[in-house]
Amino acid sequence: MGCNHVSEHEAILLELVTSLRERGAGETRQTLELVVAEDAVGDLLDTLTRIGAAMAIAGIFPGEVAPVRGPRD
Repeated sequence: MGCNHVSEHEAILLELVTSLRERGAGETRQTLELVVAEDAVGDLLDTLTRIGAAMAIAGIFPGEVAPVRGPRD
C-alpha cells in the first residue's frame, strides 16, 4: 500500500465497517462469507457494527478521502 500509516489488514477492516453503512448488512455478509468461516460471519458482522458505532460516536468514522499532505504539512 502507498500509505505507511494503515496496514492492509486495517484497511480491510475499515472497508468492511464502511460497507455496512454504504451497502448494508446483506451485501457485507456476502463479502464476509468469502473471507471467513461460515460460523464466524454473524459474530464478525456484529463486531463490525459495534466498531462502526464506536467510531461514529468518537467522530472518526471513515468518510471522504483526506487530501494528501506533503512531508512538511
